[in-house]
Amino acid sequence: MDIVNKFLLVTRQVKYKDYLEIRPAIECIDGFMMSVQASSTHYCTPRENQGPYSEVEVGYPSERPTKDWESYFEGTWQAIGIVGTIKRVWEDRSSFKYALRTGLSNKSWWYFKRLVEGILLDNATNSVYAYVPINLVISLIESHGGMKMKIEEHLIPPTFEQLEEWEAQGGCEAACEHGCWVESDGHCEHGKPSWLLELGLI
Repeated sequence: MDIVNKFLLVTRQVKYKDYLEIRPAIECIDGFMMSVQASSTHYCTPRENQGPYSEVEVGYPSERPTKDWESYFEGTWQAIGIVGTIKRVWEDRSSFKYALRTGLSNKSWWYFKRLVEGILLDNATNSVYAYVPINLVISLIESHGGMKMKIEEHLIPPTFEQLEEWEAQGGCEAACEHGCWVESDGHCEHGKPSWLLELGLI
């Protein structure tokens, strides 16, 4: 299994019923960061809560990716430099006016913050990329020195089918490197919770 799908597995947490928690950002060795998400509510393939995935949703990279990423971006990247910024602000002037008006009427600093970010940030680093092939994401991670998180040190969560099988047996394995067997809502002798508890399913 590739490193991105392993990351999506070990960071999967159920929020409510069929909805997953937003996964933490991927941080690379050189400090580069980006959001990589995949679930039934994200732009990924397959569009479901359990992979493996061939395409994922990537958001808010801390640096502009290489040119081959632009085809997965909604719209067009702005030109680099002050001219590109001015052109984008002019094209999006209606949304900036709305943010300014709303911020003034509601006395909300959040709108002013979004307004400033919208003007100053490169739109290539301030948006979402849809259905990005896994291999392209892996290449970007490797170009920044690899993932900071040591995936091999994390246990791979069981599939939903495996959890159902364990539940039918009246228990569950713990999220423990020793593979301890516990009650569905229990903890093992090493202090680790059942996978059902670890994944927020009960």
